[in-house]
Amino acid sequence: MSTTSTDRKPDDRAPAADQPARSASSAWFRDIGWRMALAVAAAIVAALSAPTWLSTLLTVAASVVVVERVVRLRRRGMLDAALVGSGMLVVVLGLLGLLLNYVPGGIGRTSWSIGAVLLAILLLTIVGLGEDVPPSPFRPLWSRSSLPTAIWGVAAAAILVFAIVISTQSFQRTHVAPLDLASTPVRDGVATLTVSSGSEQGPFEVDLVTSTSRVVLAKNVTVSAGVSSALVIAVPARTRALVQLVQPGTTVVLRQLIFDTTATASAVPSTGATG
Repeated sequence: MSTTSTDRKPDDRAPAADQPARSASSAWFRDIGWRMALAVAAAIVAALSAPTWLSTLLTVAASVVVVERVVRLRRRGMLDAALVGSGMLVVVLGLLGLLLNYVPGGIGRTSWSIGAVLLAILLLTIVGLGEDVPPSPFRPLWSRSSLPTAIWGVAAAAILVFAIVISTQSFQRTHVAPLDLASTPVRDGVATLTVSSGSEQGPFEVDLVTSTSRVVLAKNVTVSAGVSSALVIAVPARTRALVQLVQPGTTVVLRQLIFDTTATASAVPSTGATG
């Protein structure tokens, strides 16, 4: 009669008590975490004034994945998700803009970025509280697609992103403050000129033109975006003079002011034609 001794080896699976926690964390990141990370990345890129194509691409991608996760809760199909998601995005952004209008600093690139990412994190946190993860309403779109359909889908998405980039750039250009020349009233023969612009421009020259002469008052005048350049000038008494902002070495007038000191000792400049 023989006896066999069995030496039990430590069960490698025993220390795996933390596997459910790891599994839950992994599932959360696959469902919610990466969407939050994308939203944060889009907000940072937008706040840092990155190239328009990059910020637009990340913003569109973050908006799509956040809205797609929210509309999953309706479980009413692809068309309902597309319509409700688009409407929800418009309404939420409108309300966010209204709210930002009353906060210190107002509506700006940074406030928009911070407000949008906080809203995205809040929505994702709420929808991620439930244990049940509804399937994506757009799953049939890619589960049934063939290679030609996928190619056309990618092409359509690229055209959409390109159109958004172009429209965003056009909007930004039209909202840049133009080159401007202003002045304080003439007092004791002295006035202060201010040259400003919404973009970096220059160098320019400032000329004083009377009926008998043209005098260069300042050279190499440059302006930065949103930063004005001030210049104190002497205006002749009892005369009508033009102060012109011109290209260096030319008489091409970009902006000009008319000073009329013939009537009073204190004159208010008026804007003249810039040619």
